[in-house]
Amino acid sequence: MNRSILSISCTFSPLLLFKAHWIVLVFLLITTNNGLAESKSVPQQAPETELTKGEKAFQQGDFENAVLHWSNAAQIFAEGNDIVRQITTLTQLADAYQALGRYFASIDILINANTLASKSDNPNLLIGTMNSLGAAYTAIGKYQKATEFLQKSVKKSRAINSTNLLAATLNNLGNLLTQEGRYNQALKTYSESVNLAHSSKNPQLAAKASVNSAIAALEMGDVDKIEASLLTAQTNLEATVDDHKKAFNLISLGKIAQRLLIKQPNNPTRWQSFVYHTYKQAAAIGENISDARVVSYATGYLGGLYLEEKRYKEASQLTRQAIFSIENTQAPEILFRWQWQTGRILKAKGEIEAAIPAYQQAVSTLNIARLDLLARQPDSSSFRKEISPLYLELADLLLLSSATIQDNEKLQHKLVAARNTMEQLKAAELQDYFKDDCVSALQQKIQILEAIDHKTAAIYPILLADRTEILLSLPNEIKRFTIATNWENVTNEVRQFRRKLENRTTREYLPHAQKLYQWLIAPLQTTLNEHKIDTLIMVPDESLRTIPMAALHDGEVFLIEKYAIANTPGLNLTDPKPLSSKSVQVLATGLAKAVQGFPALPHVTSELSNIQKMFGGEILQDKDFLLNSVQHELKQTPYNIVHIASHGQFKSDPKESFVLSFDDKLNMNKLEQLIGLSRFRDKPIELLTLSACQTAAGDDRAALGLAGIAIKAGARSAVATLWLINDQAASKLISEFYRNLKETKSSKAQALKNAQTHLINDTAYQHPYFWSPFLLIGNWL
Repeated sequence: MNRSILSISCTFSPLLLFKAHWIVLVFLLITTNNGLAESKSVPQQAPETELTKGEKAFQQGDFENAVLHWSNAAQIFAEGNDIVRQITTLTQLADAYQALGRYFASIDILINANTLASKSDNPNLLIGTMNSLGAAYTAIGKYQKATEFLQKSVKKSRAINSTNLLAATLNNLGNLLTQEGRYNQALKTYSESVNLAHSSKNPQLAAKASVNSAIAALEMGDVDKIEASLLTAQTNLEATVDDHKKAFNLISLGKIAQRLLIKQPNNPTRWQSFVYHTYKQAAAIGENISDARVVSYATGYLGGLYLEEKRYKEASQLTRQAIFSIENTQAPEILFRWQWQTGRILKAKGEIEAAIPAYQQAVSTLNIARLDLLARQPDSSSFRKEISPLYLELADLLLLSSATIQDNEKLQHKLVAARNTMEQLKAAELQDYFKDDCVSALQQKIQILEAIDHKTAAIYPILLADRTEILLSLPNEIKRFTIATNWENVTNEVRQFRRKLENRTTREYLPHAQKLYQWLIAPLQTTLNEHKIDTLIMVPDESLRTIPMAALHDGEVFLIEKYAIANTPGLNLTDPKPLSSKSVQVLATGLAKAVQGFPALPHVTSELSNIQKMFGGEILQDKDFLLNSVQHELKQTPYNIVHIASHGQFKSDPKESFVLSFDDKLNMNKLEQLIGLSRFRDKPIELLTLSACQTAAGDDRAALGLAGIAIKAGARSAVATLWLINDQAASKLISEFYRNLKETKSSKAQALKNAQTHLINDTAYQHPYFWSPFLLIGNWL
């Protein structure tokens, strides 16, 4: 039976189980991607046959074939100028692409469908496409556009008194409100949607809206509302047919109830039974309709429940079933989860050596799916909770295993494996932040640190729940140090240190600077001295990205007074090559005047002038610092240093991170396009300097963006600041940094060290507030 545009067609994307703690909001979402359909084709048949075959494939979780058949049908209707059925079929096609997680490509198709609908005389078609566009924009995090389309859809639905379309739009509007954290308003909106769905005799929509209401209640944290919503959703689901959508609704209810169990540990019986029932019912539906994905998710999550109850035999059996269910399905985004769960079961049983290969297999599978998986998640806020634990748990196991190894060669192999696991996590974090392949491009240039510089060492802190591990990479070996302080203690100390550093009127930062030194540096000091190390490469984790390691203090001097220091988001994300002292060409840009609501930086004029006196080159200041002017210069001249003395902000969302030019805000993509012009000369920019940036204290994701700026921009190195400081001090430090680069021919790390110690020796600027926020990121040579 074919679904019309008036039916509420949507499904759960398995990949959206990464959202909202593995629970999904159900959208009325029309998506498509011709590229996938073109990669595999089937002979066209009668459109009704194509529709029926697409429906059957869809209900069995075979979304790729659903796409093929519905694409054929849509093409036939387009060729026959049957606009109504064309849009109707696109609605069905959209469901299949939603299930495949192809959100971004759906927008173009939806805009086209909306254009077709606007030319028809059918208001239902127009309302449906606007509703779907609103849902699609919500799914990719474009909330302003989502609001625009959904409000129009609500208004038009009320105008023609269509309860069914209004109910569908209100469900999607509730999803938008939930994503924005407006939970009370979302609950009211879902309630109206459920009531309207009942009045229009649409039990499937009533079920969807009530499941979404339970998710909103869960995010709100109101136990009473969660319980009421779960029971209402269960009742509404019982009135629907057994199909793919119902099965995934049940799985979502099971996940909500599992979270409720955590909130009510003293009264588990009632909701334990609820969880078991929903997972088993979902698995039974999946078996009946031959939907491998449903069966895998339901049995896998049931296995996870047994794991929580320490019933390891049943957990293992169900997890194996979950893996077996999708052996013939190309679904690495599901498979890695159950491989990971296999490892967790073995770990819980104390079988560490057996758990390690299971974890490694899960990581390998995730790496296959990772780029696609991350691209399908418009909201990155849950990355650290939902994906990174796999890497951290594997690194933990490898480190625990290394403690019992006596043979040094085997020990080094294990420590390298632990470090490489963390390297994969670092790459995944940046890919998640930037949502593109800039990381993969740089990884093609990997060099082995141990082969580069015998006086350089890399410090690799790994913050774990019960301890802190530090891997010290030396020229010929890795050493492991275990510190008896955990993630929470380090994070709390870091937060206080950062706040106190930004207060230049006190020395209250000092106790925190010394404690962090004792944890992170003191245990390594003897080894560093033995190897005569003079440069430290920091690979900070989480909160450690938000502080300047240069300001750590041993009780007598700052760390920067002992070592040159550079930061990198990962050793395998650094392309270390020395800056050639020959033919250095600098493009100096900046804003001294107040523009776009940002204050003036009066010392920028002298800063740019000093750079030009040393290196020559062009200055683009104030009204000359235009995007087009910079583009023209970079195309005409092979600059290897680009200096930007202007306000910059790094935020959790890369779309809101920017560097200010006179006429624009250069977000990360624009900055990449600008600096990336050098790639056409096969020689990237050697150094990008941003001398007036800031990141919010305590914002680890914003600091991740700062850490990855060189990679994103396509530069070997970057110098940038953690917070905005007195621009006279900034000008003084930057001028000294460039003077060192030119006159002493030292490494960039050494040049920055000398500039920072120069300010330390100036009584007006010796407080670390003035000099410590300057970070060298990436290539330190």
